[in-house]
Amino acid sequence: MFDWRNVFRGMAMGISDLIPGVSGGTIAVLLGIYDQFINAISGITTREWKKHIPFLFTLGVGMISAILILSHAVEWLLEEYPEPTNFFFLGLIAGILPFLLKEASSHGVFKTKHIVVFLIGAVLIASMAFFKPIETGNTIETLTLLSIIGLFLAGACASMAMLLPGISGSFILLIIGVYHTAINAITTLNLPIIFIIGSGIAFGFIFSSKGIRFLLSRFPLLMYALILGLVFGSLFVVFPGLTLILSNILLSLSAFFIGLVIAILLGNKG
Repeated sequence: MFDWRNVFRGMAMGISDLIPGVSGGTIAVLLGIYDQFINAISGITTREWKKHIPFLFTLGVGMISAILILSHAVEWLLEEYPEPTNFFFLGLIAGILPFLLKEASSHGVFKTKHIVVFLIGAVLIASMAFFKPIETGNTIETLTLLSIIGLFLAGACASMAMLLPGISGSFILLIIGVYHTAINAITTLNLPIIFIIGSGIAFGFIFSSKGIRFLLSRFPLLMYALILGLVFGSLFVVFPGLTLILSNILLSLSAFFIGLVIAILLGNKG
């Protein structure tokens, strides 16, 4: 049965995946659909694939709609109000941590090995703040064999990141040097490039979801420790700095507070 609320959940995930540093997986956890999301993607290649279609279809409609319709708006916000926009997502990310701790506690108590996994995840993601994105100076608008392979692999790598809370698929594209090509293809409706990157994303989703699903079922507490570390580390990646102008400080702090309250309310509802 189709649950059309998933369209709006998909839109929230789609918007987050447009922003380097913000993970669609984090938003899925926040919305309480992460396990269902992973199971549905992993299950699409099994005999029970039909039962996952309604969920994935409605979620996909929302994600694609948000990416196509709101890509210009997100670009404008990041250009005109970069700090308040990122502070809003900082609030969302900070607000999800208590929810994740509560979920983790339902699977047991953290021991030394779990703390080590948490720290590894946090350091791994936080270190991405020091990665210098590749600036190619132009975008790919025509396809060659090499560019097709490169864009497909870039989409696959980005999608694997999208599935893990805390890792931003768009940030991976930025590091690889394909982000501007992807955004330009979306805003100009360059269908061949959208198809190539989209195919890579679909492949990466299916391949990596099976691994994540297996690990969540076999080692739930270790996975929650890792996810907590990834989400915590992403705070350092998303943090944009703060320009010490009163209007900007007030706007950024207000955006952070709004994001924090939304995350806490959604977490308590879940």
